[in-house]
Amino acid sequence: MRNFLLLMGFALVCLPSCVRATEAFPYTLQWKRLIGDPLRGAVGLGDSAVFVGGGDGRLLAVHRRDGTRLWQRRGYGPIRRMPAATGAELIFADAWGRLVSLEARGGEVGWEAQRLGWGDAEVAVGDSAVYASSADGWLYALRRVDGSQIWRARIGTRAVSRPCLDGDRLYVGTRDGQLLALAMDTGARLGQVEMRGRTVGGPLVVEGKLTIVWSKAEASVRTAVFELELLFATSK
Repeated sequence: MRNFLLLMGFALVCLPSCVRATEAFPYTLQWKRLIGDPLRGAVGLGDSAVFVGGGDGRLLAVHRRDGTRLWQRRGYGPIRRMPAATGAELIFADAWGRLVSLEARGGEVGWEAQRLGWGDAEVAVGDSAVYASSADGWLYALRRVDGSQIWRARIGTRAVSRPCLDGDRLYVGTRDGQLLALAMDTGARLGQVEMRGRTVGGPLVVEGKLTIVWSKAEASVRTAVFELELLFATSK
């Protein structure tokens, strides 16, 4: 399994190596490529490509095998959240409020949509819709085919995590410590839990349980697990 890292202006691709447990970095370098602005950018993985968004508004696609440049696009706002690559399609958000769908192989624009406000956004892709949680306090659902809006739901504060899709629901964590459940088709709020801290990881659904990592302070990180069948009633 390949491991992708951003470090000091380079995209690094590493493979696991046979090392002793006492060694600090158990990987060997496969390739590296100078990309310019990684510390404020984001990386997305496709079937055969790595997509690197930059704080300068560039989006670069390189081959997963050897780092060869495939294409590059410019003219966007800062891209600080991971692009979502789904087969032939790449969808991402920039900090200027745009959501963009590109053809993954060549980078041609499929559609663009504009959010109500600026700020970073996390994108999740469903079968027929794209869902974006955003710094502007809204959650968006767009048609995957053309980017037209299906619904938007006011969640009242900045959403800091990528929406988690599960069945006919989606879950999202907010900056003020709310874990929200919404109907995927309408955006109606189905439930919420007060986490009393900022979401720093997840939510993630596995085998009927939702896991979220949250923090009340930098030195205090906690994990909560909820039984979905009990509508968030049980946590550990």
